[in-house]
Amino acid sequence: MTRLDTFYSKLQRAKGVEIVYRRGEHSTEPITVVPTKTRLTAETPHGFRVEKAERQYIVHVDQIVLDGQKTLPSVNDRIIEGDREYAVLKATDRDAWAPMESSETLIRIFVMRTK
Repeated sequence: MTRLDTFYSKLQRAKGVEIVYRRGEHSTEPITVVPTKTRLTAETPHGFRVEKAERQYIVHVDQIVLDGQKTLPSVNDRIIEGDREYAVLKATDRDAWAPMESSETLIRIFVMRTK
């Protein structure tokens, strides 16, 4: 286990939230992941300030198990957190997830709230 994996385990216990990952009719058992938010701010040429918050989840690659198979996120999969639902977005040119820096086992999933 790397130091980053150890840190993730501690963070998961302290700040983790329970989600259900869903693809079509298949869902995971509830899993604990670490949510994050990135705030982006830009100013238009006309002096208007635009702010946006992006929600992400940090997940261990072994946590998403659908229909008995480990899988990686796909665009338009769903994440259910409490009464909120999020759609998985494209994170890179070809994938719906991005690797965490310096880790082979942790990934980031970018989402947009749908409910």
